[in-house]
Amino acid sequence: MSLLRTFGNRIIEARQRQARAQVNAILRSWNPELRQRVSWDEDHVNSSVYL
Repeated sequence: MSLLRTFGNRIIEARQRQARAQVNAILRSWNPELRQRVSWDEDHVNSSVYL
């Protein structure tokens, strides 16, 4: 049972890293004006990076 749980956790962690990378790519593609309208400054975007 432990082996299956470990395997499942690794799959979940890999998917989370993948999702974070996609979100970060989207955030970085936003122009500064759009980030300002949604109250996200460059420091906030940089602090949200999960690679």
